[in-house]
Amino acid sequence: MTRLLGSLALIVGGLAWMVQGVLLAGKTYGDTAGVRLLRPAEPLSSTYRNTDDLALYVGAAVVLTLVGLALLHGRAIWNAGGWGKASVVLLALGVLLLAPWPLLGIGYLSFILGMIALGITALRTGVLPRSVAGMLIAAAILLLFANLEDDRALLLAGPGAAWIWLGARSLVATTHPQPRALGSH
Repeated sequence: MTRLLGSLALIVGGLAWMVQGVLLAGKTYGDTAGVRLLRPAEPLSSTYRNTDDLALYVGAAVVLTLVGLALLHGRAIWNAGGWGKASVVLLALGVLLLAPWPLLGIGYLSFILGMIALGITALRTGVLPRSVAGMLIAAAILLLFANLEDDRALLLAGPGAAWIWLGARSLVATTHPQPRALGSH
């Protein structure tokens, strides 16, 4: 049951990342929204886009992916050495994404660093499939280039795809990968 719930949390959380990116890329400045994906951006404005209506997607994306990861692999990741512990702490600090502006940047950066640390942990110990590890690292790098003010918001789909892939693999897997001891190959 835990595997099913964790897998579904990752899949739904990944979808929330993707939906958030598409909706952000389609927003215009001010209170009106229109789908204008991959068209030239509006003239520069001194205001930011109003994204208050997307807070639900941000919250769902962060919370569901963290809950799914904790249910499926939390203990194995924590026990995978220093990189594993660092990834758990940094991803948990990613909950600050849900906080008001001063903490938002810290949460965003810690979530990105947590994804990179998790990918490194997975590559070193095998606690997650190598394909997932590569996707997490690539998605984290893409997040560094995301911008919520233009079509680069579509880069939020990268983490969504990585989390969906991990959830889907866990859902259909017959066994969980066993982490190998650090230093063994």
